[in-house]
Amino acid sequence: MAYSDERYYLIALTLIPGIGTIGIHKLLAFYGSATAIFHAHPDLPWDFPSVDATITFCRKHGVHIWCHTDPEYPFNLTQITDRPTVLYFKGSVDLNHPRILSIVGTRLPSQYGKQIVSDIVRHLATYDILVVSGLADGIDALAHQAALTNGIPTIGVLAHGLDTIYPTGNRKLAKDLLTNGGLLTEYIQGTRPEAFRFPLRNRIIAGLATATIVIESALEGGSMITAKLARVYDREVFAIPGRTTDNKSGGCNVLIRDNIAAIATSAVDIMIELNWEPRQKATACARLASPLLDLLSDRDWVHIDELRARSGLSPGDLATKLLELELAGNVVHMPGNRYRLSS
Repeated sequence: MAYSDERYYLIALTLIPGIGTIGIHKLLAFYGSATAIFHAHPDLPWDFPSVDATITFCRKHGVHIWCHTDPEYPFNLTQITDRPTVLYFKGSVDLNHPRILSIVGTRLPSQYGKQIVSDIVRHLATYDILVVSGLADGIDALAHQAALTNGIPTIGVLAHGLDTIYPTGNRKLAKDLLTNGGLLTEYIQGTRPEAFRFPLRNRIIAGLATATIVIESALEGGSMITAKLARVYDREVFAIPGRTTDNKSGGCNVLIRDNIAAIATSAVDIMIELNWEPRQKATACARLASPLLDLLSDRDWVHIDELRARSGLSPGDLATKLLELELAGNVVHMPGNRYRLSS
């Protein structure tokens, strides 16, 4: 790939030490492109050999490279200020799925926590969702496994490169995720799972999802970081309550007490709060939304803002009807909040 390729420079930009995600976005806003940054600052430590190695690795292993301006880049992440500039994804599911839930929690769950994960994910199977978590031991791994068991696609977000899996005991689980889901990271191959990368990873888990569910958490830790980031990103947050004397539920109880999270005791609580219907009911309701199909019939695609203006529906009603049509297989939700009729 030639050095004139903007994507090439974007990857290289992420490899320059000390700039960071926010710094990269400020530079891009000022100069207009990564290519322009290179021409303005050729003296920066541009690591082009690593870019070449990354492109080679991704081509060899079937890894998608998504820059933040690509249409495949997850729309939910474009809405957060500290979004990754580049993502590396191995898998086949659409990360622009309209119903994405992140499920996080302690690495040392109690029997209560294990049962809650199993029950909630099993009941979510009728709601056509995508489950996201961090492939850590405990609640994360249980959520991934329960999703796979119930036929729900699931994404593991990593704090390292795709050439390794941490913890190593989850290697088989990671391989299984590729059968119905995938693995996502902002780091190139060879990046080790150092401690400071995990809180950064958590912003992807929070930002990618429509809502975050915390199932058992101490007062401090990755799950609390994810929940608080989700609230900052204006996403819905739910927490499973526990006994006040149980340290494993201390974080969840505090999230509920401080109005960071809504209390949830079942999948039904969560779905009612999100106003999501099961597949069967959504399919039946889709028959009532035919005027929207007419608006889409003469165009390759229509942006949601235009649909709102032409339909006269409120933003909430329009979002509900579009989701019903999508679940019924009548329309396709494209990146950038665009919609088209299904083939």
